[in-house]
Amino acid sequence: EETFAFEAEVPQVMSLIVNSVYSSKELFLRELVSNASDALSKMMAQKESFDKAGYTTDPICSYKIQVIVDEENKTVTIKDNGIGMTKADLRAFLGSIASSGTKKFREAMDKSTEGTNVDKLIGQ
Repeated sequence: EETFAFEAEVPQVMSLIVNSVYSSKELFLRELVSNASDALSKMMAQKESFDKAGYTTDPICSYKIQVIVDEENKTVTIKDNGIGMTKADLRAFLGSIASSGTKKFREAMDKSTEGTNVDKLIGQ
C-alpha cells in the first residue's frame, strides 16, 4: 500500500486560490460543484461499458450532488457519487494546478468508437 502526503497551510492556500484565481468565493464553490457535475457526467458516459464489463453501478436516476453545510464546524462539503478518481488520476491532478481531467476525458471519449455524447461536461 502506498501513501502520498500532501501538506499545505490550508487557510493560506485557500485565500490564495480564492483571491488570486477566482473573483469571489462563490466562484470557487461553483468550481467544486462543476467538478462534481463532471464526475456524474463521466459516470453516465461510461455506465454502459462498466455494466457490460460486470461492474455494479448505480441507476442513473440515483446520481446526485450534495452540498452539506456544517455551521458548527464552519465547513461546506460537496459530495457526489460520480466516477471518482483512480490512483493515476490522483497523481496527475490532485497536486496540479490548471490541469483538467475533464478535458482529457473528453478527448479520449471523442476518439473512442462508442460515440458517447460528452457535450455536457463543464470542466475544461
